[in-house]
Amino acid sequence: MKKILALLLGLILCMGCFAACSDDAPAEEGATLAQAVTYLHNLYKDAANSTPTDYDVVGKLLIGTTEFTVTWETDNELITIKESAKAGFWTVDVPSKTEEEIPYKLTATVKNAAGETQTKTYERIVPIVDNSNIVAQPEEGVAYKFYLVQANLAQTLYATHELQDNKFIKSTNDPAEAPDFFAEKAEDGYKFYTMVGDIKNYVTASTVTSDDGKVSKYLNYSADAGSVWYYKTAENAWCTVVEGGEYVVGTYSSYNTFCISESSYINAENSGVSQFPAGLILKETAETNKPSVDDVVIYETPEEIVNAVYELESGMVLSAAHVYTLTGQIISIDSAYSEQYGNVTVTIVVGDMTDKPIQCYRLKGDGADAIKAGDTITVSGILKNYNGTVEFDAGCTLDSYEAGEGFDVEIYDTPEAILNAAYALESGATLSAGNPYTLTGLITVVDTAYSEQYGNVTVTIVVGDMTDKPIQCFRLKGEGADAIKAGDTITVTGVIKNYNGKIEFDAGCTLDSYTPGDDFEVVIYETPAEILKAAYELASGETLSAGHRYTLTGVISSVDSAFSSDYGNVTVTIVVDGMTDKPIQCFRLKGDGADLIGVGDTVTVTGVIKNYNEKVEFDSGCTLDSYTLTEKPPVEEPDDPSEPPVDEPDEPSEPPVDEPDEPSEPPVEEPDEPVIYETAQEIMDAAYALKSSEKLSDGHKYTLSGVVVSVDTAYSEQYKNVTVTITVDGTDKTIQLFRLKGEGADLIKAGDAVTVEGVILNYDGKVQMNAGCEIKALVPTTPDEPDEPDTPEEPVLDTPEKIVNAAYALEKDTFLADGAEFTLTGVISSVQTPYDSNFKNVSVFIIIEGLEDKPILCYRLKGDGADTIKIGDTITVTGKIKNYNGTVEFDAGCSLDSFEVGDVEVEIYESPEAIVNAAYALGNQETLSAGHTYTLTGKITEIGTPYSEQYKNITVTITIEGCEDKPIVCYRLKGNGADALQVGDTITVSGILTNYNGTIEFTSGCTFTK
Repeated sequence: MKKILALLLGLILCMGCFAACSDDAPAEEGATLAQAVTYLHNLYKDAANSTPTDYDVVGKLLIGTTEFTVTWETDNELITIKESAKAGFWTVDVPSKTEEEIPYKLTATVKNAAGETQTKTYERIVPIVDNSNIVAQPEEGVAYKFYLVQANLAQTLYATHELQDNKFIKSTNDPAEAPDFFAEKAEDGYKFYTMVGDIKNYVTASTVTSDDGKVSKYLNYSADAGSVWYYKTAENAWCTVVEGGEYVVGTYSSYNTFCISESSYINAENSGVSQFPAGLILKETAETNKPSVDDVVIYETPEEIVNAVYELESGMVLSAAHVYTLTGQIISIDSAYSEQYGNVTVTIVVGDMTDKPIQCYRLKGDGADAIKAGDTITVSGILKNYNGTVEFDAGCTLDSYEAGEGFDVEIYDTPEAILNAAYALESGATLSAGNPYTLTGLITVVDTAYSEQYGNVTVTIVVGDMTDKPIQCFRLKGEGADAIKAGDTITVTGVIKNYNGKIEFDAGCTLDSYTPGDDFEVVIYETPAEILKAAYELASGETLSAGHRYTLTGVISSVDSAFSSDYGNVTVTIVVDGMTDKPIQCFRLKGDGADLIGVGDTVTVTGVIKNYNEKVEFDSGCTLDSYTLTEKPPVEEPDDPSEPPVDEPDEPSEPPVDEPDEPSEPPVEEPDEPVIYETAQEIMDAAYALKSSEKLSDGHKYTLSGVVVSVDTAYSEQYKNVTVTITVDGTDKTIQLFRLKGEGADLIKAGDAVTVEGVILNYDGKVQMNAGCEIKALVPTTPDEPDEPDTPEEPVLDTPEKIVNAAYALEKDTFLADGAEFTLTGVISSVQTPYDSNFKNVSVFIIIEGLEDKPILCYRLKGDGADTIKIGDTITVTGKIKNYNGTVEFDAGCSLDSFEVGDVEVEIYESPEAIVNAAYALGNQETLSAGHTYTLTGKITEIGTPYSEQYKNITVTITIEGCEDKPIVCYRLKGNGADALQVGDTITVSGILTNYNGTIEFTSGCTFTK
């Protein structure tokens, strides 16, 4: 155990991929040796100097049509260079176990065809680590365990056969309980599987995008398919590609399941700290490290528990996440009770340990909305040190409470007294231990614009004539929050605190009422010079013109935070009208093109301007109105090996200066502009020559015409885009048009002729026009002329039999007739998911007459009667038909046109024993009694997934009396009190029973009563 813990505690990131990741390579023919060395240096200049594991370095450079060879050597005999398994690379082999740091120099020698050479040297170090257990190249037929180390919890987790919520792979602390994993070679990597009887169970990653754009990430098993995994040294983890995105297997925070997350989340700061990538370990090695009960100390008395948690270092968890219970008196309400999330944050003192308060963060349970300062409460949860605050972690539960009497909290009764007392608070303190107050005041500043996503706004008010004591209303919610503005008078209720020196109503404060005002004077500045001058005169925390939204156009001088595909934003700094002394940051900038813009591009931005911690910026929520991509010349750096490389800041006002590599050689000038290709053939040939992640002509926008050969992703009503592939006119090459927008995007189909404009790049090996490409012209395909009888026509899908058979012939994840809508009538054979009153939909299977062997799923079916239909009813459904992961279905959004009540014989089981036994006799994916709703009463034995504040559900496992050996999972269970359920509670659950990949469960939508 300690050996494995040392491994992960010592790991940090090293080099990533190199030769395929740079936009800095010159593209002209006849490249010089100096240019090759500069290119090499651009590849490695920012690489980490700490190299805990083996890593690859390039063996060849291809610049334009000129090839250079690269050889490597080190000055330390403990570090060796060997041929890589990857063609065109060398592997730097570092010791897998070290007892002290090993510094070394890594020297590259670049050679041209004439035999001339130049060298470049990099300082590197091998840290103190034990990597001897890491398996990066597994062998077929050898047994391994999948494992990860949570250093903050002092535990090692191994993957099991079991799934949690049908989304994640469960774990165990005991490697002997974990199944053996085997590797199977595949193109570009490996597939991993366990054996279930004689069937291979492949580890499979997948993602599902819901109607609202939310991406759900899954890691589970599949008997007939599996993801291809490849090992990345930089992340020390196994990765795979799903829907064009790279994901890493592991877990994060204090979660104990194996899941997937974007590989970009892992960096040197959080790997092994809050992000825990998974690896392979030999079965024999894992089982020799079986944990001992002595590894975790469990404290008994309240004094021992509190003293122990106060000795934790920041970020650590007590007793490897053992759940503790403490009773104490509330001394403050730190965050008021949230109706939305059903929790409250309080601080308690246990016994007489007043010098060791414990915060109960986002506390839930019956009474959480009623407790107050002075009450005595009992809390259960995980104890940790979070950035210096000792706390019960989020998810802690309120077991019981007793109202307190005589707790000495001073309550202030006038606005003057309230504000004077608030301004006397120390930083972090809460007024009157969290007693809520109500104040009425005039809005002087809109600090943060109203958020449609979160339904809140942040404003500052002045109460009466106390202009020297403004109070911020942080994330204010309530009717009218989207309409209030500077000059309006509002009444607010909430907890008042001093947050880092700012007096504010805490998050969760509510807007009780408001009166529009029209006489509040706000100075609005006109010219860019006036706007920036006024912005630079703001004091820290102030907002320009009380939150008025300004628009400015400028040139990007730096990209401060790279574009986030998850949040759809980027942070850049711009210079407006050459005012280099007054740059302005555009914080979390959103809009079409945010993923494309870079240094030197011109952008127009609209938003609220403020001084945030002495930095002038457009506040979060600013929008990108327009942009112009600017062609950028490559920058050459000095190549003198005797001098360490110096990274000079970009100075857009001056062109780069090329220096000779040796006195005898004349300077070589770089071209000022990238090569712009003219013909479609030239464009596509150059595009197909791009390396991964490279953009053609440094982001120049090209226009191409072609015929649509496939609709890869159906049109999104939410995002107004579609992804298609075309064959480019005049060539035999195809290009994907990713998230194509413009007039006709909702109508485009295979066979249509289209002209498009956008940036061309190589995305993970696929040539595509990047997101944001636009339709310039669209000519729909026309039917064949009648005088051409020899031309084969597409089959006409004009009967139910033709439609269903064609649907069953679809490849996975494709739409029938490129997303055309069809109508079918059938009898409901089973209810997959019961009617959801929140989303007004139901999922059912139907059978079309004469096609009993080809059921169709109607996924999230909506329409009048969707809440009443049942097995045996005949329904008519209209929508798009697709093959989703092997299931033929009407896609989400299909509509119920009509229904006719039917009668069908379904065996209904009566006793709990009969119900449970019948459920356990189901085959995989079968539903009991064709979706009949059953009710069972049982005792909770496990909380599979904690209560979700967002979705108001919890997943638990229950056992029914007399059937203790046949547990039932209650998946995404809902009902009053779901947030307070605990192991040992007896509940009555109603819902549909199914066998989902071997797990017998009440399916999503089940409900309970206590």
